[in-house]
Amino acid sequence: MICQAELGGQGVPKPSLGTRGNKWIKMDTKRLEQIGKDFISSTLQDSGILVAEPRFDRLGTDLIGFTSVDDEGKFCRIQCKYRELKKSISIKIDSKYVVGAFVLFLYIKYAGKRHVFCFLPEDINRIFKHNAENSLYQLCITPKIMLSLDNYNSISFSDDKKASIYEVMNSSSPNSELKLLLPGIFKKIKKLNETKDKLIGLMQIQHKIEILKQKNQMLNEMIEMMEGHINFIENQQSSNN
Repeated sequence: MICQAELGGQGVPKPSLGTRGNKWIKMDTKRLEQIGKDFISSTLQDSGILVAEPRFDRLGTDLIGFTSVDDEGKFCRIQCKYRELKKSISIKIDSKYVVGAFVLFLYIKYAGKRHVFCFLPEDINRIFKHNAENSLYQLCITPKIMLSLDNYNSISFSDDKKASIYEVMNSSSPNSELKLLLPGIFKKIKKLNETKDKLIGLMQIQHKIEILKQKNQMLNEMIEMMEGHINFIENQQSSNN
């Protein structure tokens, strides 16, 4: 969270009288995060990845990236984080987010310059510290660590990283990703499929019953014919006697 003193030092207007300071900080931080999100979105669009902004909050999904919008399209979940670095900042990611086609973009403003890093799950596992007790991935960044991150080619948004994002999307299962994003809908779909399977089973049983009825009718007709034939023979024998 960016503190008010940090913002005030950059010429950002202070809250007016009657305005709660922490509420002003929250709103301004939200505006800065939107700036980072817009930049990341346009950068992805320029690279050929289609971007949509969901109106729900699931698994840290700020943006959704698509390979295409046809039947062959694949997608990934994108989380965007904006930070301004002075002494140190801490980046925390919930462990349950870091599965499947997940991409983390980190937008850091430091010393008047913009630094953008892109992390795939394997990058997060390698660079972040995992706190199993709190189910969090955490990365503390100081100016010194910032310089080290700048030298990590694997997390820069290069052509190789773009190709890796496409690879992650293409290798993911859309159904698996949708289950993560929309678990309630998939539970309902599962129940509907179970009901459908039961209905199909009942229809198959009904079909078998109809076949058995037809066979039973045929057997009854055959029995009647046999009985009629036997009666005819018995009557013939009685007449001869």
